[in-house]
Amino acid sequence: MSKKQLLLTPFVLLIALLMGACASTQTVSSQVNDVALVAKVKAKLVADPEINPFRINVDSNEGVIRLSGAVEKRSAKREAARLASRTEGVRRVINDLTIGDETIGQQIDDATLSGRVKARFAADPEIKARNIDVDAEEGVVILTGRVETKVEKEHAESLALATKGVWKVRNLLKIGSAKH
Repeated sequence: MSKKQLLLTPFVLLIALLMGACASTQTVSSQVNDVALVAKVKAKLVADPEINPFRINVDSNEGVIRLSGAVEKRSAKREAARLASRTEGVRRVINDLTIGDETIGQQIDDATLSGRVKARFAADPEIKARNIDVDAEEGVVILTGRVETKVEKEHAESLALATKGVWKVRNLLKIGSAKH
């Protein structure tokens, strides 16, 4: 195993444990499949010498992989998407990678914004916060996961949009129980 793979392994295992512990509208097998897909995609990214996998976030929801973060070149963005799409079990890839350096300040701002939205969800009794993944990129909040109703989906979007610092919401939430 390479040094990158050794560093990544505990991270992937931690994610697997955390996801398994969360109550969700996804079935356990669907959650396990998503964790496995993330691990497979990350392993491919680690193995590619042109890609810095530590600057790429990989999320999976029912076989749909979302890549976010930053890469140095357009070719690295294309390669990351290609590697993800050619991973067994991946149904679709959403490539939200940006090109160029993301400053430390921007990373902190994004993490703070994501935390604010998560806190609003956790405090709202109408939202099942554990079922929703929140990412933020330069004031744009991306919601992924699964909710039970259209009303819950719309409510999550309105809460996110009403959060200080958010100027746009990409609502990719799915409605209903997982089919797996």
